[in-house]
Amino acid sequence: YLDQRYFDLTDLDAFGCPNALLQASVQALAFEGVLLLASTDGRSPTGHDRPAAVRRFGAAARVHPASWEIALRLQFAALAREAWLLGRGLQPLLAFSEGRTFRLAIRLRQHMQPKEEHQLGLMARCDACGAQAIQPLLRLQGWPPCACSNAGGRWAVSGPLWLGPLQNQSFLQDVGLGRGCQPASPPPPGVCSSVSVPIQACRPRSGPPRNWPSVCVCLAPPLSSTW
Repeated sequence: YLDQRYFDLTDLDAFGCPNALLQASVQALAFEGVLLLASTDGRSPTGHDRPAAVRRFGAAARVHPASWEIALRLQFAALAREAWLLGRGLQPLLAFSEGRTFRLAIRLRQHMQPKEEHQLGLMARCDACGAQAIQPLLRLQGWPPCACSNAGGRWAVSGPLWLGPLQNQSFLQDVGLGRGCQPASPPPPGVCSSVSVPIQACRPRSGPPRNWPSVCVCLAPPLSSTW
């Protein structure tokens, strides 16, 4: 960075949480360059070490049925803040986790996209009924009631985290990862959108989360296509 040399591709493979290295990595990345990021910090962003999440991400992390996705969204939010400090924007390209390692890729933009700051916000979930709500930080207000019939529900709030898409479908197709992947249409009741579109609020109509597997449909590519 001091020599004004910038990289088109940076692979940051950290042991533990990589957030202390994010600013230097973003500064050394060329415009339209790609940053590949890996983290082995599986406890703090998934809600299993909440004090550590505050220290490392400046965010609240609550245990969630989709804790791996929450961890990826917290990591994208940390990256976005570092890019925004420089007046830059970012585009998520891909995200993946098997529970132990969290991997993602972003493209650094020279300028922020319109309303890019609206992609940073909070997500709340009621453990009793499974309802979910989101709010961008720029439109933060009181939380609506959940779907509990006796008004006994309680929101568990995570964030700030990234509310936008986690993956870019055209990029996945270009690198050969998007073939054969088709979202369920229409999506089953109470199921949020895929990681290729922004996160959404949901009010489940099919019962508590333990009943969701009976109504969810996941269209995956055939196993033969992966060989």
